[in-house]
Amino acid sequence: MGCPMKEEITYFEKPGKANTDEALRLAKQTAQARGIKSIAVASHTGYTAERAMEVFEGTESLLIIGGSSRDRFSPETLKRLEAAGHKVLFTSETSKELPDQPNTTLRRICEGMRVVVRITTAMVDNGLLKPGERVVAVA
Repeated sequence: MGCPMKEEITYFEKPGKANTDEALRLAKQTAQARGIKSIAVASHTGYTAERAMEVFEGTESLLIIGGSSRDRFSPETLKRLEAAGHKVLFTSETSKELPDQPNTTLRRICEGMRVVVRITTAMVDNGLLKPGERVVAVA
């Protein structure tokens, strides 16, 4: 029988960019405490990817960025991510969507939860994460 685990949950008063750095800091803290190296980060325009590169700089973490469309993503950020050895996947370039019922259910719980599930599933389907690999996902 394993030891009981105690976790803390952080809720943000309002959604938005103002929470990005703190969410990434918490993800880094969790990853380091659990020895997790793969960090899946949803980033629509590249802003969150840029912030993640800064927050995780100097760690052994591999950022795997999930964006919705290459057209919406900053080309400069894409170049910096790839030059640093991080991975990027655009879900518009993959053919697999979540089925309607799980997609709707996750959206009703929390849009961020739906995005986390969608990007990590796409990352596994496209070989950027191994099935069963431990990952911290941020959306």
